[in-house]
Amino acid sequence: MGEPIAASTLGYVTDLVDSFALEREPNKHLYRLLRATVGAIADQPSRETRARYFEAWLLRLAGSYPRRKSCPVCSRLLADEGARYLASEQRLECQRCLGSGVSLSSPSVRFLEAIWRQPPDGLAPPEARGVLRELGAFHDRLIQEQLDKDLKSRRVFDDMLREGEDL
Repeated sequence: MGEPIAASTLGYVTDLVDSFALEREPNKHLYRLLRATVGAIADQPSRETRARYFEAWLLRLAGSYPRRKSCPVCSRLLADEGARYLASEQRLECQRCLGSGVSLSSPSVRFLEAIWRQPPDGLAPPEARGVLRELGAFHDRLIQEQLDKDLKSRRVFDDMLREGEDL
């Protein structure tokens, strides 16, 4: 059953590229990201980890990923405190300073730090349960903000993961 998950992962990744890439505009960074991720999807068992990696980097390349290590209000480390996403200002603050917004747990913030430091084929799945789902929901929110649409391939990919074959 791994092949359908690989196929749905690749379909989702290519749909993201098609949605984000500018037509007739060469983008060597996006090409390198796609090439590395496709290779990692083919070689590695955790396709959801590779998809979260790709989403994060694609959003970063598009300039729409709110990155920071510490809270802009109190300077606490987000990896220690967890974070919340303030959509109206497109920024992350610690959970103590921002009472509402999309929440990211400390393990999710730490896993994001690993994403920024490692290639997709060197990234191990997170140890904490729920991190990939939490990041998936956060990335889905950012993607929808950027594209103003829901990707059908994302729903197919999520359905395949729910089958429990490839976490």
